[in-house]
Amino acid sequence: MNQSIIVLIVDDEGATRQILVKHIPWQQLGVEQVYSAENGMEGLKLARELKPHIIISDIKMPHMNGIEMAKAIRKEQPDNCFVFLSAYADKEYLKTAIQIKATNFIEKPIDLEDITKLMTELIQEIKIRVFKMETNLLEEQLMTKVTLNEEDFVKLVLEAKPSFASNLNYYIAAFKLHVAMPSNEYLAYQEILTYNFPKESCIKSMDRVGILFLIVKGGEKWSQFKEKIQSVVSQMVEINKEGLIFISIINQSVRLSDLQEACEFVREGINRCFFEKENQVYVVQAAQPAYEVEHELFDTFEHELKEGREHELMMLLHTLYNQFEHSNGTSINYVKNVYFKLIFYVLQEVESRMLSSKLERREIIHRLNQSETLYRTAGVVKETLRKFFEMVQRAPTEVDDPFYKMHQYLEEHYQEIEFSIKDMANYFNFTQCYLCVMYKKKTGITINQALTQLRIDKAKELLKNPKLKLYDIAYKVGYADGKYFTKVFSKVTGITPKQFRERHWAYEDEI
Repeated sequence: MNQSIIVLIVDDEGATRQILVKHIPWQQLGVEQVYSAENGMEGLKLARELKPHIIISDIKMPHMNGIEMAKAIRKEQPDNCFVFLSAYADKEYLKTAIQIKATNFIEKPIDLEDITKLMTELIQEIKIRVFKMETNLLEEQLMTKVTLNEEDFVKLVLEAKPSFASNLNYYIAAFKLHVAMPSNEYLAYQEILTYNFPKESCIKSMDRVGILFLIVKGGEKWSQFKEKIQSVVSQMVEINKEGLIFISIINQSVRLSDLQEACEFVREGINRCFFEKENQVYVVQAAQPAYEVEHELFDTFEHELKEGREHELMMLLHTLYNQFEHSNGTSINYVKNVYFKLIFYVLQEVESRMLSSKLERREIIHRLNQSETLYRTAGVVKETLRKFFEMVQRAPTEVDDPFYKMHQYLEEHYQEIEFSIKDMANYFNFTQCYLCVMYKKKTGITINQALTQLRIDKAKELLKNPKLKLYDIAYKVGYADGKYFTKVFSKVTGITPKQFRERHWAYEDEI
């Protein structure tokens, strides 16, 4: 790979920037250029100048937060990998980050081993993607110019392959390869294509989003062409059973003058492979109508989850899957967002019952991000639900569970201005140090972070009442100083209490 990987680190804390720049083994990972910025505005400026492959950014920063910066960068550079850092598990921020396709989340204080492992995975994926882009450059130019008019397009084909004639018919297939193997082994796939389709009988070219087009002279029946394509897929799967291959073809041969339109048609078909069975040839047809989920589905899912009704939840997921499976005109981003929302309901319930750790949450979000088919996407949610109910069954009863009692203690005492961890430790007959270490190990956050999040959550509910003054709300959730309450609320949510209240009532008016 000729192009070196560029990493940009954006964080308003100098210590965090220094740790990431100096203590991640970037050179060993194959990264030669690492830059840093101290706020979102500076990060946006550098991103536009450098076009980094990976951006590691804090979420909450002055002038422009990480989410705002990422949205601006995404409009211009849709392929960057974003990794967000955050000291708080704020649901609104995470939901927004999911919508802009964040690659992963790292909670502060950062764990160098965890982030090094994540960087290793991301860099490997980037190397594979860039490797695909750099193969067969001459023929790549052919397909990146499909926006030419018909005359110029045909001329370009004839110049690239003089043996191609306008009076012949051609078959077209498009491949998108999700390869779980080192990039040098990717060549094995190319060899299979070359063996089955010699160069003199076809054009093979890859566009800039990794779709490989195969244009073959129509010297055989279409059914034979389809069988040969399926045989190629089987050979590829045999080499690497973890690989995922999307293939779309047109159900007839086309003339040279129709190649441009046909290439665009099979390109559209690649996206619809998300809804099809894995590693199967998809014959492109007109898209089915899009499916839009009723809001009642989310309410039902949340209710059944809180009630612990596993069978009903699985039936709901089964129905949802069937609806999407027969609606391949639906945007893949929309499908992903629906499943992300369901995942967040599960993760919130896991947290409220203190059943899981932050590492599990990051892993689930990452897997859902990387799911390339409807089947795999729905499978992540199903598996998460099963694990949730397994944890519920293994968990101690509320009477015996000390962490449930600690949660209840916080619920009962969060309004106290002089709340004391020492008093809490004495209540449970623990030393203060042991209580803090045990709580952090079990929940992934400190007691103070849990208390702050609880107070802010309670404040959000109170802010929905327009009759309550801000200083009254501050006092009701344990803050004697209204200005300090506003500062903490803004730090956790990214907006002031006043802005939260205004947005809530604006949303209510829209409904």
